[in-house]
Amino acid sequence: MTLIFDIETGPLPDDVLTERFTFDESKVPGFGLLSQEFDPATVKTGNMKDPEKIKEKIEKAKEDFATKKRIAEIAVEEGKTDAWNKFVEKAALSPLTGQVLAAGFWDTTKPEQPLLTCVQEGFDEKALVESVLAMLDAALSGGQRLVGHNIIAFDIPFLIRRGLFYGIKPPITLTNQLNAYNPSNIIDTMRFWQFGNRSEATVSLNTLASFFGTTQKNGNGALFHKKFFGTETERSEAIQYLYNDIIMTVEIAEKLGVIR
Repeated sequence: MTLIFDIETGPLPDDVLTERFTFDESKVPGFGLLSQEFDPATVKTGNMKDPEKIKEKIEKAKEDFATKKRIAEIAVEEGKTDAWNKFVEKAALSPLTGQVLAAGFWDTTKPEQPLLTCVQEGFDEKALVESVLAMLDAALSGGQRLVGHNIIAFDIPFLIRRGLFYGIKPPITLTNQLNAYNPSNIIDTMRFWQFGNRSEATVSLNTLASFFGTTQKNGNGALFHKKFFGTETERSEAIQYLYNDIIMTVEIAEKLGVIR
């Protein structure tokens, strides 16, 4: 008996991310100019005697200084915006800045009844995480194997850490398996593909799907959260994306001989 599963994550709300975002402006070239004011005394006039020419040179230096300062201000603004965008883009990959939005399951004893777990009305991550962790632990305790792609390094630790955030204690059976050097009942198709060579580069679900000629991605996971919280049609597309990922994992697991 096998339970295939996958989770989809997204960034935490912007107000939370803003509190956790840091940007070192001092690393931006020209940052030092922002705290300075133009000082005419710094302009070297040499042996110039003509007051008008001296004034002209000082005015030119003042304009140059203002230009350089404005360039530095723009560089800081653009640098911060770029850093923020990259921060948000990667936020969904960390339980410190991301959240679990949905989870999908495929029970091999009930292949015709895939279970999609997510909160359809509103969103309650605590309830979702608590429910998913309990389901995974119950499956292991009941003798089922858990199968998924990159679930040892990502999905399960992400769920446990988000659970800890809400005060949910890590399920014992699940953590015992996860902490084992070679979990007997948690089959990670990404690790399985390595066939013991842990130094080998990781491989994506879609790369394996392309290799085996099985079902491939039907969207972009980076956009999942936008569609999940979008219109009714977009939310449906997001859930279909998750469902498709489950199908992909099932087919790849079959190709690897993990499930038959």
